[in-house]
Amino acid sequence: MFRCPRSAAISLAWSIPLAGCACECVHGGGTDVNRIGIVAGDSQVAFAGTAVFVHPTVSVGVSGITVTFEVTGGGGSVSESRLITRYDGTASVDWILGPDPGPNMLTARILGSAEQPAIFHATGLAKASVSSSGPHSDLLETRGR
Repeated sequence: MFRCPRSAAISLAWSIPLAGCACECVHGGGTDVNRIGIVAGDSQVAFAGTAVFVHPTVSVGVSGITVTFEVTGGGGSVSESRLITRYDGTASVDWILGPDPGPNMLTARILGSAEQPAIFHATGLAKASVSSSGPHSDLLETRGR
């Protein structure tokens, strides 16, 4: 895909379109491509070892930019480590928290940029255990005993 600077994009807007031109001028309308911001999915809580409900989503304001996602705390995994931003300049992943209860972090960066990354936080909760003893133990199903 052809990329042109903002000034060229303005001049191309006034030119006569060429039949069959396969190039596309991409710019963010003044958006700084070196900036990445969180759109959705920060500060979540989920059971340890399970996926967060809201997909972590970032925006760079421009389509066609490579964004990397890396689990940087708590373990766990993401569905994709590298994504190309969509038509609206966003990218999102599925995030499964680490197996142990506690804090988890996910870092998103623009590939090749030294700018500040977007950092998502989530808390993994311990899964509740079910006891077969207690005042209502008769309500628990006891198959296989």
